[in-house]
Amino acid sequence: KQWYQRRVAITAGLAGTFANSTGSVECTACSPGYVSPDAAAAVCQACTPGQFSANSTECVECSAGTYSDKPTDKCTECSAGTVSKAGARNCTECGSGTHPDPQHTTCTSVTCVPGEKSTDCDSALIPLL
Repeated sequence: KQWYQRRVAITAGLAGTFANSTGSVECTACSPGYVSPDAAAAVCQACTPGQFSANSTECVECSAGTYSDKPTDKCTECSAGTVSKAGARNCTECGSGTHPDPQHTTCTSVTCVPGEKSTDCDSALIPLL
């Protein structure tokens, strides 16, 4: 009876793992970006875009300034000139005359001075002196 109880416990696995066949005595860890919140899972479920899973037991929303477009164990930071809100699938470009704040969460206006060259200012609208 003790052997049977141990086998059942092993077959059940732990949260963050799955048993890929009925009666399996081994559980396998979920791949990055996939979760198994309950013991005894037959498969791991993918986190949706805009989420990540670092521990294979729960999907967590990406923070503002980051994104995920596929199952992953960490979100990707927005690149130069782009921003995102929490839970984003991608980053959005800031428009002409704006640039992202340091956290890449919002686009802020740039004060363009006539005659000064800047990659953030639309040169067609700024007369050069």
